[in-house]
Amino acid sequence: MQQIDLGRPVWKVLPLHPQPKPLEALSSYILRLAEANGLKSVNELAHLSGLRSGWRDLRLAPDYSSLSTGRLEWVAGCLPETLRDMTFYHLARHFACPMHSFEKMSAFFEGSIAPSLRYCPACLAEQPYYPLSFRFLTLAGCYKHRCSLLSECGHCGAPIPLLPRRPRVACCATCQRDLRTCPMPSLTQQAEVYLERRTLDLESLLMPAEQAPEMTSTLLQGSGFPLLRQRKHLTLTEVTHLMGRDEQVIREMEEGNWSGQATLSDYWRYTEILGCSLSDVIEAARIMRSGGIERGQSRLDELVQPVQVEVAEDLRRSLTERSQEASNPICLQQTGN
Repeated sequence: MQQIDLGRPVWKVLPLHPQPKPLEALSSYILRLAEANGLKSVNELAHLSGLRSGWRDLRLAPDYSSLSTGRLEWVAGCLPETLRDMTFYHLARHFACPMHSFEKMSAFFEGSIAPSLRYCPACLAEQPYYPLSFRFLTLAGCYKHRCSLLSECGHCGAPIPLLPRRPRVACCATCQRDLRTCPMPSLTQQAEVYLERRTLDLESLLMPAEQAPEMTSTLLQGSGFPLLRQRKHLTLTEVTHLMGRDEQVIREMEEGNWSGQATLSDYWRYTEILGCSLSDVIEAARIMRSGGIERGQSRLDELVQPVQVEVAEDLRRSLTERSQEASNPICLQQTGN
């Protein structure tokens, strides 16, 4: 009996072409497409798409726009732009990060992207697919169901690969149990504070720049961050201490002069310090450009929340440590060496 190679396609053209869901991750769509057509391995889909090495590169860096998907758009019966929309392409474009450079995108997303699947069991039960926004670690939970996102199987505790060999959406690749029946952990109080802001910010950032032109122009031109920082009575030096980053990185975010030093995590951290969202930064920039700062003072005060206790403590501790280091001759000698 002839053995079937699970890595080779048995069809030339897929009979079923399910279309992508709103803001679905490319890795999720590949899984759904392979499962809907009864493929035994996602590598069959890769070979149909002309990728002889399978999804090797995509497994190393899932959902990056800089990686080739071969002829997948032809196999799936969709436009190339549709596949591109399921990657980090648009978010990188908002920040002027080169969308087709894997090295620069990796540096920009450092510390921001989860290496394995993150999911909400209730979302999977309603519609079996994985949103691209769940890839971002800044999003602690699902805003719709008010629960924490799971980063491992709720049954066996194993991490869930983004592209398992056998295409079974909502199924653990290790224990084979249904991810939709996993317990849903509640959100922490701290996570609740940022959940709505982060969800709305990510949904805007993952949309094409043409649909969110104000966000793109503000991130590229700056002005929103320094205005809100000043409303919060924080100096550039104080923010630099809080961020633990070089002052040039903060200036890059404030002035919109992207040079590749600021990461996506830096932007999230800055909004946390200001107690606002990226959307609030955009609104502050709009008020400033319209020349209505005096008229919009009350609104600007609403955008920035009072300095949180933990932020104030971080600032006080950071400045104290820096002051002690500056006055300690031993530290100065070590720095000089």
